[in-house]
Amino acid sequence: MLGMRSLRTLLAQHGVKLNLASETQCRKAVEGQILRASYHRLDLNSGAKKDATTTEALLYVVEDACELIARDLDLLVQNGNFEQRCFPCDVAVHDRRVIHIAFSEDKGGASSKFCIRCLDCKAPCSYKACSIAASFEATKIEDKPPVDDYENFRRILSLIPSVQSLTNFSVVKIGKYHCLVPKTAVAGFQKGEIPVAPSELSKEEADLLVAGSKVPAGTLEEREERRAEVEVFIDILFSRSYS
Repeated sequence: MLGMRSLRTLLAQHGVKLNLASETQCRKAVEGQILRASYHRLDLNSGAKKDATTTEALLYVVEDACELIARDLDLLVQNGNFEQRCFPCDVAVHDRRVIHIAFSEDKGGASSKFCIRCLDCKAPCSYKACSIAASFEATKIEDKPPVDDYENFRRILSLIPSVQSLTNFSVVKIGKYHCLVPKTAVAGFQKGEIPVAPSELSKEEADLLVAGSKVPAGTLEEREERRAEVEVFIDILFSRSYS
């Protein structure tokens, strides 16, 4: 809203009258649709890898990919646009329905956007089905734009919580609202503490469990592999403990 107000003031100084809806009307129109987000400045690659050239980029990211998906599902259902789809690759667990999410990147003009969209709708290929999870562009318009390479994508995606582990969540509908909850959960414990299970943990098991509670370093693939190892271990541990 502040941006609209500033734009109207700036144009008025140059004799251009811009008629916009009131702030009250605008706030009412986007009520329940605003997502928490943040801005960052990063030096991203802007040339061939061998050149090692970088450009300062302005980056926008949502604070939680799960919150974005829940918001979109709320709107799809409320507007009557939700339409359950089935694909041959769907894996039915306990006869639960599968929600299909697509993640894509698109470069247009001076900026690049990472988009998340729910395919379970009447027009899944429409641009209106896309929600921007992140966007980036050169801070100064005269600078060379960042390139679409693995290193840039890795750094950007690491700033979006939960986007790397969306398949580890289940969608739950409560009344007319949706939320995403982890498929696997264990009893809560304070940071640095080890949860006490009926069976005593070995030192190796305890070290692995504590390591899994920390954000691992490395590439997206390495982190995903590490999370999978810890999740399998937790499933085995608690199945053994409570069987």
